[in-house]
Amino acid sequence: MAWLWLIGMRICLDTNHWIALARVRSATDQRYAGVLGLLENGVERGDLQVALNHAHVGEVMHAGHAGRRVAMADLMTDLSGGWFLKPRHVATRLEVRDYVKRLLGRPASDRFAEMVGFGSEAMLGASRRVVGRDGNRSPLEPLILSALDTVDMLRLLIAEAHDDAKTAKVRTEMQAIVDDMNRQREEFRRHGPSLDTLRRDNAAELIRHTLLVEVIAAMEEAGRPDLEILTRDPPRTPEDAITQFPSLHCLSELISRRDHDWDRKIKVNDLADVDFLSVAVPYSDVVVCENYFGAKVIGAGLSSAYSTSMYMDLNEFAADLASGALGSRQARPTPR
Repeated sequence: MAWLWLIGMRICLDTNHWIALARVRSATDQRYAGVLGLLENGVERGDLQVALNHAHVGEVMHAGHAGRRVAMADLMTDLSGGWFLKPRHVATRLEVRDYVKRLLGRPASDRFAEMVGFGSEAMLGASRRVVGRDGNRSPLEPLILSALDTVDMLRLLIAEAHDDAKTAKVRTEMQAIVDDMNRQREEFRRHGPSLDTLRRDNAAELIRHTLLVEVIAAMEEAGRPDLEILTRDPPRTPEDAITQFPSLHCLSELISRRDHDWDRKIKVNDLADVDFLSVAVPYSDVVVCENYFGAKVIGAGLSSAYSTSMYMDLNEFAADLASGALGSRQARPTPR
């Protein structure tokens, strides 16, 4: 069963490529039949981990066609087995905890392994304990139960729980957010800021509204509520500070480069794409995504910084996978 794998090359696909593979299953488009076969065989052998992300689930649940939701739910279930890449806010929290541990001279965690998990807890970033009916259960039982719970959720909720009214409401709300972002960007554009200015401003904003809150919480959790230790070796710039936290580093670079693309309007799907890539790039061996943000990841040097193989074409990825050109790198590089 797919949910039994624990080690393997971690592959993350964006929603568009999940859709392309689902079309193979439904016999509507066979262009990527070879790719699907390679992934299915690799998962079955335990060589590959094809992790989902909460953004995938949300996008598929809002698809209007019932048959498409069923096909996507079946495919996601079979390939992921209930394994999820954790949400960006959880990734940032784990990175900050490791940062505080290092400051205090304590051993850090294996973040690459820590960024995937079974079931709804991993998907949503919620805290949930699964307790057996007696005290003699295998230590693996909570993991297996959680995985099966997520498999059921994928098959039933994604495929069956679609609500047209709720979907329309969500789309309207998201479009309003994006419209406001585009208006703000037009105002900002009048000042003609450079990409470096955007990077600095976005990094500073993330530090103020996200990083400091998480650092204070992690210090208190570690029993060191005093923040004096943070001033011993302060970073020179906001950009330097943000690179110590891979998910924030990727988030800052991607939104800066997207916002600096003045002639392209921000789209609703951008929000999910950026959130997904901010975790997938630093914590996967391979990422297959659409052309626009794939080019942004490569142009920002993020794939090089985190030793991640980036692809925008499924067949190109499959050719390298079949040839043995790709490998699992469980020991990830230290952030810059």
